Amino acid sequence: MYKILGEGKKSVEKMNKMLDDMGIITGSIAKPIADASGFFEGLHKGMKFVGSIFGKEKTQKKEE
Repeated sequence: MYKILGEGKKSVEKMNKMLDDMGIITGSIAKPIADASGFFEGLHKGMKFVGSIFGKEKTQKKEE
């Protein structure tokens, strides 16, 4: 009886370690993806800003 409980405990410990490792792996994958998303969002806003500056210059030249 004790041997069965001991084996069950070992199995649960191994499963817990596997789940912990999977959590670390998914966290390691998710962070760079989130960082890249933030980078591209900032790049997009910067391009819109630059486009709005050059767009205003073009409309001012056309009005003159």
